[in-house]
Amino acid sequence: MMFMFPIISTAKNDAVILNDRKYLLGSHGLSRALPWIIKESGNDYIILVQEYGGSVIENPRQGKLPGVMSFLPYTLEQTIIVRPNELLTDVVLKNTSERVIKYNLGMHPAFKVIGARDKIDFESDTRQERTSLKELVDSERAIFYHGATEMTYHHEKGLLIMGTKGFGEMMLWTSHDDLENATMFCIEPVTNIPDQKNKKYWSPGQRCEIIKQNQNRNYSMNIKIAQFRGT
Repeated sequence: MMFMFPIISTAKNDAVILNDRKYLLGSHGLSRALPWIIKESGNDYIILVQEYGGSVIENPRQGKLPGVMSFLPYTLEQTIIVRPNELLTDVVLKNTSERVIKYNLGMHPAFKVIGARDKIDFESDTRQERTSLKELVDSERAIFYHGATEMTYHHEKGLLIMGTKGFGEMMLWTSHDDLENATMFCIEPVTNIPDQKNKKYWSPGQRCEIIKQNQNRNYSMNIKIAQFRGT
């Protein structure tokens, strides 16, 4: 599972200022560039840990700026549990630095387009109207749902329900710009909707999360799948 941390989307000039220090960060931060280590596993679960000590790392996305990235030390741990027609992910973020960390956190699960594209839509717990796949494709790739904690993906063979805790916002995103060729999309739980216009992270008036030294923050995502009879 790819994580967006400590920023979501991109920052102005590929940099953020925190505690009077400048940190270079590529799109979605540096978590996506770091490995995960297996801490524990069983028949139906796995625990993965990502530990970062604050060193400068290369941006693995060749040709993308900045060429290197850095941030304050942290640890991310995710516990993934697999059940019949269900996937549960619990996430723990720990500040292992000696300073307060400001951050945004998001998850980036991708899903396949199933069945007829004109019969696909999305339903959140904060909007009465459903969003069609065509609307998502025509939206310049992202639609934001403030205050959402649940999203349902409807298709002609069934549905998928994503529920979240701790995040408080959700996004729909796709890399496609025409409906006929759309094959995937993402349902993304995030702590805060990114500032797409100014891209100034943690400036006055911009929402973010704060975690003090040695503190933990907990998040979760639950995905359930239901198929219609006869499909």
